[in-house]
Formats: sequence, structure tokens, C-alpha cells
Amino acid sequence: FTRACVFPRKIMDALLSEVKTLPLVKQRAVASFMGALVADAAGLSLLWVYKDEDVIKAVSANPSKPEFLVPSSNPFYRIPYGSSSHYGDHILPVLRSIAQCKDFDPADCAEKLYQTFGPQSKYHREDTGKVTYPIDTGYSNSLVKRFLELFSQGKSVADITDDNLNNPDYIGRTIAPILKWAGSPELQSKVEQSVLLMQSNDMVLSIAGVTSRLIEMYILDKGGDQGYLQTLVNTLKTAPDIPQDQRDLVPMIQEVIDAQNLSVKDATVKFGKACGLPGSFKSALRSLLDDTSYVCAAREVILAGGSCCSRLIFVGACLGAKYGIDGIPREWIDKTTAAEEALSLALQIVKT
Repeated sequence: FTRACVFPRKIMDALLSEVKTLPLVKQRAVASFMGALVADAAGLSLLWVYKDEDVIKAVSANPSKPEFLVPSSNPFYRIPYGSSSHYGDHILPVLRSIAQCKDFDPADCAEKLYQTFGPQSKYHREDTGKVTYPIDTGYSNSLVKRFLELFSQGKSVADITDDNLNNPDYIGRTIAPILKWAGSPELQSKVEQSVLLMQSNDMVLSIAGVTSRLIEMYILDKGGDQGYLQTLVNTLKTAPDIPQDQRDLVPMIQEVIDAQNLSVKDATVKFGKACGLPGSFKSALRSLLDDTSYVCAAREVILAGGSCCSRLIFVGACLGAKYGIDGIPREWIDKTTAAEEALSLALQIVKT
């Protein structure tokens, strides 16, 4: 038992030490990436728990520490402790592809996403008719099911004339491109390509563009005196290279800034606990207005309930960059199943 635990810990020690040898921007990029991955895994046990009384009951043994909860209270699927959610499982395939191809290769990314969610994956479940929840496999939502069907037919989302799916799954596919291209004029193009692997909905593409700009600002430490969200609004209003569809999101972001008097929990009720955009985007933004640490913000998101994992990826990416790799608890990293592979590949990407 001791040998099995000690050797992985030493590997992680070495990887975390390596992060601290990087230039500051690259340190923040890696911390942003890991902040997203770890926060997602931390919230899985309370994903899609919508009623306040059910959240309170689930965390009753230790109300101040809702992360990595055992046993899981996720009402739809139960997978091994430390796993990524079905939102977080979009992160690694894109990361692996970028590490392997040294660039963003849409065909290779699609292949790796199919391997992650397809017939030979943990998501595969025999169709036996009526489903009894929670299931003991990964959960394939409508977006993933559509992707698998299109891919198996040699098609893509480009073959859909009117994409009406506004799922927040896009966020997981953007995290690795942001890791590699933050600070580069190529970032917006790479993010758009990552979204288009599964989604072509106009609102999703607009929100993805703005989300990536905000995470990039955290990585580049460009919050300014007014704070990150107000700086984002100012940038969207005045920068010459902003597409109109992203400028059009300014009132939405301003609405969140104006709701700072609401707690994260109350704002999440107001803007939306559910998966769909733009509600989940706005709820996540509220968590960034008065954060005091990566840990406190992540816990607030988890305790707010609902579709917490998609919000945690976004918030974790921003605050991982802000508070650095040391701001992400080592205990949380060690509990995240994908952490070692992810950090190793993230380091490989930022060093090339």
C-alpha cells in the first residue's frame, strides 16, 4: 500500500515543482488548466442536485467541505471517485491531441473525443429499454449522442443547418487551446475550432469567444484596477478587433456585475442552475466578482447546486490562473484521477 501511494505522489511532486520553473505567464496558464480540471472533479458528487434541501442533506456531515463528496449524491450517474464529469471529459481528448499533433487538428480531436465517449468507452451502456437512475456509467447528453451519431456517419456539426443545442459542454474543449494559445492572436480561432467539433450554435460560439477572452485575461494578469469583469466589458466595448456578436454580450455581463449584491447562491437561482446557456455562463461570472480564493469560490459554486461542473470548469480556469498552482489544494489534485496525465501533458505543451 505504501509503495503504491508514495511513487505517484513523488511523480506529482516533481511535476508541480516543474510548474514553478516556468515563466510566470506559463505558470498561470498551467494553473488555469489544472484549476479547471480539478474543480470539475471536485463537484461531480453534487452535479445536478437542484433542491437546496438535498444539497444540505448531502453535505450534512461536513457542510463547509462539499468537494469530492462520498458517497455521491449525483442523481443521474455514479462513476469512480475523482473522475471527471461528462463536461470535464471534453478536456483530456483535446489536450492529448494538441500534445501529439503540436497544433489544433480538428480531425484528430474528433477522433479522440469519439474514443472518449464512444462504444468502447466508459460511456457505453447497453440499451435495455427503460433506464433506472443513477446509472453506473458516464452520462451521454443529447450533444454527445448527436456527435457520436454524426461521427459514425462520417459527418460533423457542419452538416447541421440549425444547431439549437445550447449546452455548456464547449467549455471543456476550450481549456487546452487556452493553455497553449493564451496571449497569441490565434487564440480566438483555435477556440472557435474547438467549439465547432460538436457545436455550431451562434450563442455558444459567442459565449465561448468571450469566456476564452476572460480566462486569457486572468492568465496574462490583465484585470486592471477595475477588476476582471469590468475590464472585460471595457475591452468588448472599445477594442477594435472584437466581433459584433461578442460585443452584444456586454449587457449580459453588466447584468451580472449589477447583481453583485446577491450571493453566489442567490445569483445562481436568478440566472440559472440548469445546464443551458446563457444562464450557466452568467451564474459562473457572478462567482468571479468577489472571490477570496480558489477553494472558497469552488465551494460556493458546488453548494449553489444544479449543473455545477460546467460552471466549475470556467471558474476554476480563471481562479487557477489568479491564485496559481499553490492555490489549488494538493489534496484536491491528488484526488483527481486525471491530474497526473493532464499536468504532464500540459507541461509538455507549454514548453514547446
